[in-house]
Amino acid sequence: MTLAAWLCVIAGIVLVTKTIVTAMLNRRTLRFLANRQAALSAQLTAGLLSRPLLEIQAKASQDVAFVLTLGTQADTVGILGGLRVR
Repeated sequence: MTLAAWLCVIAGIVLVTKTIVTAMLNRRTLRFLANRQAALSAQLTAGLLSRPLLEIQAKASQDVAFVLTLGTQADTVGILGGLRVR
């Protein structure tokens, strides 16, 4: 083979390797953020359940459910996951 052919093969291997490594790092980062999201949601739930019942009932159940689930997801995975190095 010529030198140009070898360079094309090497470039292809490097690019495929880079893609695989990037995918693995993204998966690891998002898994870490998802674990943080679960911990934050558990902490917020514990704080909510430690309050008096009348104070909890004063808030709409939809608002409480949103904050404990989708709100924490938007804060952790949504925002911080979008800031990861590309």
